[in-house]
Amino acid sequence: MADFRKENLGFIFQDFNLLDTLSIAENISLALIINKEDVNKVDDKVNDIATKLGFSEVLKKFPYEVSGGQKQRCACARALINHPKLILADEPTGALDSKSSRMLLETMKDMNEKLEATILMVTHDSFSASFCKSVLFLKDGKIFNEIVRGKKQEKNFFSKLLMENQRYNGGINAIKYCKDFDNPISNLQLTINKLNELKDRVDSEETKDRITTLLKVLEEELDRLIGIKNGYIDISLNRYDYLTLEDLNGQTRKLTK
Repeated sequence: MADFRKENLGFIFQDFNLLDTLSIAENISLALIINKEDVNKVDDKVNDIATKLGFSEVLKKFPYEVSGGQKQRCACARALINHPKLILADEPTGALDSKSSRMLLETMKDMNEKLEATILMVTHDSFSASFCKSVLFLKDGKIFNEIVRGKKQEKNFFSKLLMENQRYNGGINAIKYCKDFDNPISNLQLTINKLNELKDRVDSEETKDRITTLLKVLEEELDRLIGIKNGYIDISLNRYDYLTLEDLNGQTRKLTK
């Protein structure tokens, strides 16, 4: 069992699990040494993976001397360096900024497509999930839905995941059209207005792309709500993601009705 785990599995833990008595480089190289890698190749492999994940400048430091994001990148490098067949990842981008997150996700995507490594990732982040080929939704400990990306690009799949997250957060209700129904329309319009203001102020193209994707989802729903006349209609989104102005990456959201 130990040999199987050593040769076939890679683990990315949420709490890093680094050895404080070893440097960052030694934490990564330990996985190679245990796997009996040629000692002449260890340093080159460590430098290569550290460069790809953008933390080569801290290789000589110890875990207590670096930031949480740098610790997580080290933990990711340790899991990836042996090119395992299965990588078990628990919120691997949780402590990373948007640039480092994308770099890590692209690396994991290459591991999957080029080296045929299977990655099982647990995440609450729709952006991270959009890099996956298949997404399973869990609720109360049970699998209740699966979405397969197919030929969709990450950006389109991200939009689909946002829709699904909103639908499962809010459920599907039959809502009778009345005066009170103006409230969700007003809230949604306010959200769209603030998102447009935010988009004009940010400099990051990646952040602008993510805001544009969310705007498309919300604007389609607004058009559907405004088109309601009398009678009953099924509303797939009866709660809306409200992006706060304090968070440029959309990670902190306030749910409003």
